[in-house]
This record gives sequence, C-alpha cells and structure tokens, in this order.
Amino acid sequence: MAIVYPASLGLLEGVTQLTMKGIMGMGSLCFQAEPRPWPGPCYELPTLWLFVAVFALVGVMTVIWLKIVYTRYETTEALPIEYGTVHACSVLAGFLVFRERDYMDAQMRIMTFIGLAVVIFGVGLSSCRTLPCERRAKQARRVRPAAPSP
Repeated sequence: MAIVYPASLGLLEGVTQLTMKGIMGMGSLCFQAEPRPWPGPCYELPTLWLFVAVFALVGVMTVIWLKIVYTRYETTEALPIEYGTVHACSVLAGFLVFRERDYMDAQMRIMTFIGLAVVIFGVGLSSCRTLPCERRAKQARRVRPAAPSP
C-alpha cells in the first residue's frame, strides 16, 4: 500500500494535467475560428463542458487525496513516487493522446523512453523499504565485533 496511495495521487494529478491541457487546446482552437468568434460554437460544445466538469471533479479529489496521502505517509516516502507517477503520466499522455510523437524523430523517441525508464526505475527504487546500500551498511555493522568495554 505504500506505493499505491502516492501513485494514485500521481495519477489524479496526471488526469488533472491532461484535462487542463485538453481545455486549453479546445480554447485555443476556438480563438482561431475566424467565421465565428468566441464564445460562439465552443461555448455550446458538450465536450468542453465535460472536460471542465472532469477537471473540477478531479481537482477537488486531488486536494482531498493529497491530505489523506500525506497524513498516512512521510513526505520523503510518498513524494518521489507521486512525482514520478505524474511525470510518467505526462510523458505518456503527450506521446499517446496529444500525438507529440509526430514531431519527434527516432532518436528523440528513444531518449524519451530511456528517460521514462529511468523515472520508473527511480520510483521503484524509492518505494523499497531499504536501499541496497543501506542493507550492506547494516550487515557490515552486525559483522563487526563490539568494542571492549573499559
């Protein structure tokens, strides 16, 4: 559960970013519409209002879930998992939903996925109870004989 709560908070924040980018994208397209100025057809679109409703709902849920997660877990435990999940959501949403891959060459795509793998590896590493270097240090302390008492 130590990874589920912060990761779910990161997913909520990722959905919040995704809906906000969708709203801004729709808004910019509406401002470019020459025959009908704003708020003409965009004001009446149900998709715009659906995105606004989802953004408001997920935004409020994020604030509530933020309080729950950081009440249960220390910031140093939860924050790397949360931010890593938000970053992974942002990269994948840009690549899959907003088709940023169309503007990338093969080298950029490879570097994007290498960076994503590093972030996911970091999230996995930060979710471990003890890091490998800490385990070795604890084992070394146990092996050493106790200092003689005077």
